[in-house]
Amino acid sequence: NINASLGLAQIEDFSEVLSKKKRLALMYKNFFKDTKIDFFEPINTNKQNNWLNTIIFSSKYERNLFMRVLIENDIFPRPPWKLMSEINFFKECFSDDLSNSRYLEERILNLPSSTIT
Repeated sequence: NINASLGLAQIEDFSEVLSKKKRLALMYKNFFKDTKIDFFEPINTNKQNNWLNTIIFSSKYERNLFMRVLIENDIFPRPPWKLMSEINFFKECFSDDLSNSRYLEERILNLPSSTIT
């Protein structure tokens, strides 16, 4: 079974993938440590997989400006996903004002997190 073989190969390499992601997250953390850009770190009591490396800006304008500079230099970040309450299918569903979610949606940016070096 080809799919089972591929899955097993991926599982066997998983600890190396996590190790590379951790090294990349540390590089990002060090890069942003003396800037006004916050590198998001999960709560230390949780085991981290560093799957997403997220930075937080003080405004949407600053985020978009930084994103433009990255793209111009062939680095392709991703803004966050759209809030579920903004998707047409869910617009009529109950939610609170989502003020924290809306605040972060405008200010966060996910950095490339590939393990390819």
